Amino acid sequence: MNRSFLFFILFLSSCSAVQIEGGFASPELGGQSFIKDTENLHHLHGGMGAVHAIKEFDIGPVGVDIGLGPMFWGSHQGTVYGGEGMARIRFKVSDFFQPYIVGTAGMGFASGWEGSDVDYSYTSGLGFGGLLKVKEGVSLTADWRWSHHSNGMTFLSDSWRDFIGQTKATRNDGYQNGAVFVGIQVDF
Repeated sequence: MNRSFLFFILFLSSCSAVQIEGGFASPELGGQSFIKDTENLHHLHGGMGAVHAIKEFDIGPVGVDIGLGPMFWGSHQGTVYGGEGMARIRFKVSDFFQPYIVGTAGMGFASGWEGSDVDYSYTSGLGFGGLLKVKEGVSLTADWRWSHHSNGMTFLSDSWRDFIGQTKATRNDGYQNGAVFVGIQVDF
């Protein structure tokens, strides 16, 4: 049996919550370029969604959540679907509201990106938001994230791309923008 699959099954069996989230991305929501020398950076208008199986850890006044699951991004500019990991640090300021910092990273299959035949994408996001408990075991989440999608060639020098057999044409600076997410989390 594949060790990665076994790890994923063990992780799922230890999870204490499931979060389903969706959102909208737009350059009007912020997220200007933090990456230097991205000459072909595009901005994505579109929708996205993810489902995370979450393992929660409480450490005094702070909670740490680790999540894994499938994700999807889609728009008229292209689509990405694959897997994503999520880490969230919650600040337990009250019993019903917890602000948090969130980060995501993943990899997916991409299609329809203008000017590129690359068929995979690395995704990353970093942001902040809040978790609102609406009743025992059910919470609503909302957050803003800076989000980036590219084939990874953005982060490699021209000489490194030549070394691994990638040409300048395979570089896709990707999509970058601000994104707003809303979700529901169910604890079990």
